[in-house]
Amino acid sequence: MKAKRILTLVLSLILVLSCTAGALTVFADETADKFAPQNEEVLQMFDGTQSTDALGGINKGQSFGASVTIPDGKRLSQINISSLATYGNNANHIVFRVYQWNTDYATTVKGEVLAQASLRNHNDNQPADVILPFNRNLTGKLLWTATYESGGAQMTPWKVTGTGVDGVEYFLNFGKCNPFCFSITVADELTVKPASYTATFMADGAEVATTTFYEGDTELCNIPECPPKEGFYADWESYTLSNADITVNAVYTSSADAVPDEIPDATNITAFAEKHISCLIGEGCMSQINRDGTLSLLPTWGVDDDIEAYLTINYCTWMMKFYKDFGSRSDIPNKSHAYNVVAFKVKAPEVAGDYPPSLTAFIGRHNTEIYCDKPANAIKCDGTEEYWIFDFSNEPDFSSDFISSMKLSWAYSMGTEENIDDEMIVLGMQFFDSVEDALNSTGGEKATEAPTEAPTEAPTKAEGEDSANDSAAASGDNAAANSGAAETEAPEASGCGAALGSVAVILTAMAAAVALKKKD
Repeated sequence: MKAKRILTLVLSLILVLSCTAGALTVFADETADKFAPQNEEVLQMFDGTQSTDALGGINKGQSFGASVTIPDGKRLSQINISSLATYGNNANHIVFRVYQWNTDYATTVKGEVLAQASLRNHNDNQPADVILPFNRNLTGKLLWTATYESGGAQMTPWKVTGTGVDGVEYFLNFGKCNPFCFSITVADELTVKPASYTATFMADGAEVATTTFYEGDTELCNIPECPPKEGFYADWESYTLSNADITVNAVYTSSADAVPDEIPDATNITAFAEKHISCLIGEGCMSQINRDGTLSLLPTWGVDDDIEAYLTINYCTWMMKFYKDFGSRSDIPNKSHAYNVVAFKVKAPEVAGDYPPSLTAFIGRHNTEIYCDKPANAIKCDGTEEYWIFDFSNEPDFSSDFISSMKLSWAYSMGTEENIDDEMIVLGMQFFDSVEDALNSTGGEKATEAPTEAPTEAPTKAEGEDSANDSAAASGDNAAANSGAAETEAPEASGCGAALGSVAVILTAMAAAVALKKKD
């Protein structure tokens, strides 16, 4: 008898669950049908065919996009990239955002995000058909952007052999660029208005901001920055949207004892590094932020592959954007203080010892290139913690003008079975007046001879490489020519219109802000 009751209860539960699932399916289908695009039409946004030239090397945190005007009576439903290269690294995350155009690019991207869609794990050089939320009437003049949120290399669409389309402007980051191969799909305007709901963001019981979402949405746009709290990692809790208002609370995780001691006066930027990735770029390697405030540079080479791996720091942009005391180039080392030496705190494998680590600095408005072919101190490159100290005392430009960017070469050799899994970790960076000051602060020993045989010349940059910019934008026309990027080839030109198709960020625990105060 008891067995029959249990069986009856189980059958009843299955029936209830089946009915509930059926109701949810019907609801989802009704929602989809309610806003389903009608009479879709593809509009090509370029004239000509696909070129073999890439638009440019678009790194993590950087974007490309275009302004488009939607025909009367229509709405934007898809963005179609004819071919999107990701340089052989298919573990990527690209976010597409749509804005109402307002005056210019810079003003527009400060406005409200009207719609958002993610593209994950895109295969190299395949079409990208990005379906926008169906419950939006995206009309009038719009700007869409594609931002490379994470991935081990870069991304790029391909330029056209012909021209752009009248009324369309093409953008690489904040600047106008050459036309590239893309189309848009438009559909009839919605005749029904979706219900709207409110997401309220709370931190420690106080309201931070609210944002609106709509019937059928699965993710929020216009999420505010989570208020920071000293000694904690700050983030918003996960959420699930339904057709109802929602509250999203801040979650604070203690960072006590998570950040190791740095060299004297060093400043660790872990708490906000994830939002500043566009100024710190790994080339020829993958990069990974660590909870202890360090940066891991991870190998991507195989046996017999050429190794040419760098850490590039777009220093001028980084300082101006993220330190309030640095309002202009005149405030940035070395313009305001004549530092001669820069030191990196690292854990480096033997692979970096095939050639000595080198540092190239790009100085001033004209990007004067200054090359230091080896550290000034004795180094081991054996995976233990040490310092690489680079002396520019004999380079007057280094101590008399602002630093635009720096490129640290940490691996330059050939892939073998022994180095295929090597990893280099960067713990910090700091400026000093002299080698003696750097040695005293770090406990290092001055080199009496070159630690290894120095190369006869600096590693050759790939043709077309944009060596340094005042901004984090990659401005080279051919992304495949960027130094350190995995090789990628344009697919065969085919008229383009026929084919429609937490962040792995970079951190160096930089100490320049405090270092400036040492001799003020």
